[in-house]
Amino acid sequence: MTASFPTVLRRSFSTQKETIQRGVSNFSFELTPAFAQKLFVPEAERTEKQEQLLDSLRSLGKTSGAKTKVYVTKLPGHPQEDTINAVRAVHQFADHLEAVPHLPTRGIRDNADLAHFIERMTTKAGDFRPVEHVLVVGGSVDTPVGQFSESLQLLETGVLQENGIKTIGMAAHPQGADNIEQSVLEKAFEDKLRWAQAQKSDVRKLDFDWSTQLAYSPQAIIQWEKDLRHGKYGKTNASLCNDLPIRLGIPGPASMAQLAKYAQMSGIGNSINYFKNNPLAAWNLMTKRSVLDDLVVEISEYMQKEGT
Repeated sequence: MTASFPTVLRRSFSTQKETIQRGVSNFSFELTPAFAQKLFVPEAERTEKQEQLLDSLRSLGKTSGAKTKVYVTKLPGHPQEDTINAVRAVHQFADHLEAVPHLPTRGIRDNADLAHFIERMTTKAGDFRPVEHVLVVGGSVDTPVGQFSESLQLLETGVLQENGIKTIGMAAHPQGADNIEQSVLEKAFEDKLRWAQAQKSDVRKLDFDWSTQLAYSPQAIIQWEKDLRHGKYGKTNASLCNDLPIRLGIPGPASMAQLAKYAQMSGIGNSINYFKNNPLAAWNLMTKRSVLDDLVVEISEYMQKEGT
């Protein structure tokens, strides 16, 4: 699940409920190809639970005029076909759902491999609505399988623009990453931001946003966003000021064990230290209260206060 930092907030809300509703009004969620395969099955084969989940997805089209983004993962060791099939399933299921496939930079061999992957979801989509929005991530492997070692290299190929992509999401890390030094993350962020800002003169009029890795600490997230907006995230405090929307990755209801597992799988195990240093949050988790509660409240109130 993600919440969004809109560029501008024009309304002021008097109650916490309204503040939270506004804060998560542009929510999205993530789907793995494996789960999509289990969920989007012929009607005669669906269980009661599957039908309930699908009804929930159908209801999204009745409550919001905007499309709900469904981020579709591309996992290491799994063929591109899995992600393509999941995108197809999402777009064939409902017009109000917009699939946003992950493009794992270090898991793509070269320009031709990238073009082949993208084309099958855009210009050669065939039996489903073409993809217009993608999320470029580093990929959950340390050693590149081909020529791309960092996201900027993939972005600079022009393959995405040539295949009709209108919005490019870029990865960001509010609480760092286990296997990447903070200085490296900061430089990568600034390089991608500089590149995105330079594209504003492109006649194709691309849109950009940031999609963050899972984050658990409201305080860390808030400070991170402030630093980005004021160009203070680099050691020199002379970095570019962020002017792109941020889609914040936050965990859904889960146990402490599940959160720890997700953190390790995502390469953000260090963020679990938030709970080690925040006994109340840890207690809330162990007593069945979701970390989502406090996180959504604090971030939503921050968005209203700062207008960010």
